[in-house]
Amino acid sequence: MLDGLSPARTAVTARLAAPLTAGQVGALAASTGGAAVADGGLRAGPGDVAAAAEGALAEARALRGGRLVRFPGQGALTGDLPVAELVRRCAVDRVAGSGTRVGPEDVVATAGFVRPRARGGEVVLLVERVRGGRLRPLEVEHPHECCGGAH
Repeated sequence: MLDGLSPARTAVTARLAAPLTAGQVGALAASTGGAAVADGGLRAGPGDVAAAAEGALAEARALRGGRLVRFPGQGALTGDLPVAELVRRCAVDRVAGSGTRVGPEDVVATAGFVRPRARGGEVVLLVERVRGGRLRPLEVEHPHECCGGAH
């Protein structure tokens, strides 16, 4: 939460193959200089930071917020794909347009990079329509710097 009083923080969540131990949670918190939380009520780090981390974990679990950096089927999203095929190949539940309608036959130009968002319990890829009628993800892998990178 950005309220102007507390420092801004970044939360990262990960699904792991095995549960973390209390020692691993403590080591993770120490290595980041922040807090770490895990299933089973494990937490380490300052109380307010750990509480914020627990909130971020709950958001991620419920797919209420955040961006997916790695997700099932991600490697299969290369080239140009119809929306229906993109959804079939990976964890994306829905493709939503910014200022445009999206149909199952519309083509998404992935350029080999797709970063969907968790929204309302779904994994949603946000797209925009570009020249030629195709769609492209709103978030691109290497955005250009504006203003010469002055800010």
